[in-house]
Amino acid sequence: MKLGDREMIIDQQVSRLQAKMIASKKPRPNIRRIAESERQRRDMGWRRILVSVFFILVCAGQQIRAAELTPVNFVSSGSGGIVEVIRFAQKRGFFKKQGLDLTMIYVPSGVLAAQTVVSGSALIANNSVSDILNAIAAGAPLKILTVNIDRFQHLFVARSGINSPKEMKGKKIAVSRYGAFSDIETRFLIRQWGMDPERDVQVLQIGNSAARSAALISGGVDDAVVTPAFVPVARNAGLNVIFDLSTIKTRFANSGLMA
Repeated sequence: MKLGDREMIIDQQVSRLQAKMIASKKPRPNIRRIAESERQRRDMGWRRILVSVFFILVCAGQQIRAAELTPVNFVSSGSGGIVEVIRFAQKRGFFKKQGLDLTMIYVPSGVLAAQTVVSGSALIANNSVSDILNAIAAGAPLKILTVNIDRFQHLFVARSGINSPKEMKGKKIAVSRYGAFSDIETRFLIRQWGMDPERDVQVLQIGNSAARSAALISGGVDDAVVTPAFVPVARNAGLNVIFDLSTIKTRFANSGLMA
C-alpha cells in the first residue's frame, strides 16, 4: 500500500471517530435553568402550605373567639332608658366585639333585681338606687357603678273618674314591692298631698310598671306610678295622669347600674 493511500485511510478513520464522538456527546446541562425551576417548585409548595395554614387559622380563630366570649347576665326590672340602649347595643353585636355574650333577664321589681345579682344569677343590673342601697344596708356585697338618672321620672296615673289627689283617699294604690322606689315615691306623694300612706290609702304590691298598668286597666287598683313608656297605653285605656313627677326639680340618685 502506498503511503498516500495509507494516510487517506487514517484520515477517514479519524473523521468517522470524530463524528461518532460528536453524535454520542450529550448536551451540557443548564445549571441556572434547573436551579430556577427548583426554586419555583419550592415557592409553589410554600404558597400552598401558607394558604392552608391561613384558612386553618381563620377557622380556628373563629372557634377561639366564640369560646372566649364571657357570658354575662344583665338584669332589669323595667324598660326604656338605659335598658333600651343596652338592648340596642346587644342586637348590634357591640358586646360580642368586646368579648361578652350578654343575656338580658327581666324581673318584675327592683328588689328582685338586687336579689338576682346577690344570688349570683346575674353579674350586673340596672336598678333604682334606693333598692341597691336597701340591699347594701342589709349586708349585700353590691356596688353602685354609675347613676344614669338623677331625677324623678314616673307619672302618677289613676283610673277613670279620679281626677285629682284629693280623690285618692281610701283608694288602692299599686307599687312594685314594699321598700322599692315606686313604694318610696308613692308614699312621698301621698304625704305631700296631706294624707297618711298608712291610714288614708291602701298600698298593694303588684309588680313593675307593666303589671301596675294592667291592674289599673282591669280595675284591680285605683292609682299607680308608672314609667313614661306606659303613659300612651294608660291614656288609650281612659286613665288619667294625675301628676308628672319629672316636674320635681330635686336632683337625686334615681336609677343606676350595680354589680
